[in-house]
Amino acid sequence: MAKAGPPRVEKMSPLNPKVSVASPKRRRRSLGRPANTSSADTRHQILTAARECFAAYGYAATTNKIIADRTGLTPATVYHHFGRKSDLMIAVFKTTEAESYARMRAAVDAQTGAVARIEALLDATHEILSQDRSKAMYMFVVREEAQRHVELSAISFDRRFADLSTEIIDRAIEDRELAAEDAKLARGALAAITLGLAGLGSNLSADAHRIATEGCKRLIVGTLLKRTAG
Repeated sequence: MAKAGPPRVEKMSPLNPKVSVASPKRRRRSLGRPANTSSADTRHQILTAARECFAAYGYAATTNKIIADRTGLTPATVYHHFGRKSDLMIAVFKTTEAESYARMRAAVDAQTGAVARIEALLDATHEILSQDRSKAMYMFVVREEAQRHVELSAISFDRRFADLSTEIIDRAIEDRELAAEDAKLARGALAAITLGLAGLGSNLSADAHRIATEGCKRLIVGTLLKRTAG
């Protein structure tokens, strides 16, 4: 999955796919940890750089040296904090998932009513994926890499995201916004929408993903399509 050079810039209509993550740039290497930098800051720096590299090059082609070049640290510093490459890949995955879930959870909890909660969930998904293209691409890459490499078998996609969607539907039933007999239909529809938008995050531009998100929101409230007579 190696990518050579920066992505080509080309004009495109809003919904044309845009599958490109710029190759991480090298930074001047410093010996050891920079002054006035905590261990937590260094770990965060490595995790961010590793996510960018895994997204751009894939798991097999990414090395501690590549990540070190990206951070300006040394390969030994990367190894000191995370050990084997597989341990670093798993750490990046867990951190990325936790960060995304926290933002989605907060967005949903700030709203009242099923429609507002679903819209907040979709908006949060869009913001997460569009603000950091490497995060969107990484989550796409990691699903394939976890199946391809036995040392990544510890990676498992937990149910927190699915449970959040289920909670929204259950609360809608409690608040009589949704009929109980339609719960399965609603869960299936919401799962299709959220997973679909998450998948599109890796191959659409931010503008195109926003259009897709707004379209899904209008489908939910029933204002996108009109039934024709006859």
